[in-house]
Amino acid sequence: AKEKSLDSTAKSGGDLGLLDAAYEVFYAERNKVEYYPDSLAALERIAARVPVAAVTNGNADLDRVGIGHLFAFTLGSREHGVAKPDASIFHAACDLLGVAPGDVAIEAFGCDPPAAYVARLTGTRCVWINLEHLSAEPYVERCHGLLSPSGAHPKWFFYPGFTAATGGLLRECDAL
Repeated sequence: AKEKSLDSTAKSGGDLGLLDAAYEVFYAERNKVEYYPDSLAALERIAARVPVAAVTNGNADLDRVGIGHLFAFTLGSREHGVAKPDASIFHAACDLLGVAPGDVAIEAFGCDPPAAYVARLTGTRCVWINLEHLSAEPYVERCHGLLSPSGAHPKWFFYPGFTAATGGLLRECDAL
């Protein structure tokens, strides 16, 4: 983003001397977040049990946000050279974590992975999270963090939501 701003400013005849200060104001605001109820506590609980990594196409600085200590690392598409959803960035993250790609599973919205994949998980230490839709329905509080009746390999429901009994949300401070 900063490189594009530099190029645009130069082409328009703008004052390049102001660009660094302007970008710092933008970047400081970009990294201000307000945590929804229990989202930070949920992240702390997860990070205490398993290594957590951030794979991103964005430019947030988790240290400036205040949660960098909870992450083993951040792998950005700019540094990696390829953006999500390209598989190579996820494989690189697995390499940095010291795990095989098959040792990490995030199931989104109750979609069933292929049976052969599920069979390979049996008996492994894979962390399987069933990420659900954001909802304000009352059942979300009852189901967040519960063990899913999934069969051979345990998985846990993660429900983003609006109360302290859910997974909460992260948002930019001025988004609302």
